[in-house]
Amino acid sequence: MNMRLVATVVLMASAGCAGTTGSAVPISGNRPAPTTIATDASTTSTTSLAATATTGVVSVVSTTVSPPGTTSPEVLSVDTVRNLSEAWRIEGISGTTSRPVLFEGTIYFGAYDGTLRAVDAETGRQLWTADVGTATLPGSPLVMDELVVLGDTAGLLHAVNRQTGTLLWSMRLDGHPHAALFGSPVLAATTSGDLVVQGVGSFEFRMPVERFTFRGSVVAVDPADGSIRWKTYTTDDDLWGAGVSVWSSPVVDPDRGLLFVGTGNTHSAPASPYADGVLALEVEDGSIAWMRQLTEDDVLVPESPRAGMDADVGATPNLFTAAGRDLVGVGDKTGRYVAIDRDDGTLSWSTKLTRGSRSGGVMGAAAVHRDELYVVSNVGQRGEVAAGPTARLFVLDAITGEVRRSVEFPGRVYAPVTHRNGLVWIALTSGMVQARDSVHLDVLWEQRFPSLMAGGITTTDRWAYVPYGFWFGELPADPDGGLVAYRLG
Repeated sequence: MNMRLVATVVLMASAGCAGTTGSAVPISGNRPAPTTIATDASTTSTTSLAATATTGVVSVVSTTVSPPGTTSPEVLSVDTVRNLSEAWRIEGISGTTSRPVLFEGTIYFGAYDGTLRAVDAETGRQLWTADVGTATLPGSPLVMDELVVLGDTAGLLHAVNRQTGTLLWSMRLDGHPHAALFGSPVLAATTSGDLVVQGVGSFEFRMPVERFTFRGSVVAVDPADGSIRWKTYTTDDDLWGAGVSVWSSPVVDPDRGLLFVGTGNTHSAPASPYADGVLALEVEDGSIAWMRQLTEDDVLVPESPRAGMDADVGATPNLFTAAGRDLVGVGDKTGRYVAIDRDDGTLSWSTKLTRGSRSGGVMGAAAVHRDELYVVSNVGQRGEVAAGPTARLFVLDAITGEVRRSVEFPGRVYAPVTHRNGLVWIALTSGMVQARDSVHLDVLWEQRFPSLMAGGITTTDRWAYVPYGFWFGELPADPDGGLVAYRLG
């Protein structure tokens, strides 16, 4: 089976609060590494994996942008975005935070009603619907030549036939009863063939348990049958406390044979040295190349007066090259963005954007264009657990981290930022979508939706595809979600 990756997308993922910028921890250092479990191809299981894809291309969440002056009345740009009009919509699917993936005229996306869908990109006509269970599908699908892969919040990774939607396999990635897949899967090439890699998180921190037992992990499976090839835990039962969920979606650097992923906080003492940071893993076997911890000693026990800062790195990392140096960048819930050397985990720069909180600073992935990064941070309030009523969009110099320009606006943002043809696209949790001029950051186009939003926007030269409908935790009495397509002209 040819497992060539044909489409990739990146989603949001949860993140954390204030803290310190720690040191890079090589696997050969004085801290023992978490357990990596290698399995042979015959290993079987009924476990899970989740949804959004990244490759290791120059930037993860952004798309190629036309040079200034090359726009035309036929291209969606700062000059034409006001001419967008609704072409079609899909409603009544509870919600979707799955950034739509466009390939060969078809849109693929997951929904909160447990369905994975394929629709015609121009008409919205349903091509197939795969009902893979009752759990939500929060991530974006990995689309390959023959497969579409997506994970759910019950901890299962599913693969369906790309042409028909027929379910081919489902794999449980972790046996813990509260394991969940919030991020998205990514394809990684190895000497022995392609692997699908997924981070594993959990709902356990919200459960009334006497003792936390979940351990976060990154898992690689064979795309042919879902069998687990390797699994690397982010905390060790014998040394550190439980937790360290992986909400982040990985991103792969194929030249180095490395993947990079963010990690969450610990839920019981002692804190894991692999929490709240960026983890670099060898794609061949899952061994740890290095770890850059951004916040130390963060043990978050809900409702505890000694609760930690909740400083997760939940956004998907970006890969970019600045001044000849290959970097991996990411934001965290403390309200900062950092750039790290891909070879050894050395910190290149760190920029404080806003005060953090347990529901922000940086929750969604940034976008990269040329020598600039576009990142949103939710503005925290002094003494408050939740983020405040505003967020701020920053444009950073990719070489130095210097803030070139920024703008504050009402609302919070959990979704990734999209940049294309001089437009910056933002989805606010309040249900507002905005397209802003990337130079002046002015709002050029906006639409209000009837539900909360946390999904990324997919754009082409003539189209914008906007998912809506979002909740976290308890199911709303009347959930509402869908996908709306806007066309130029």
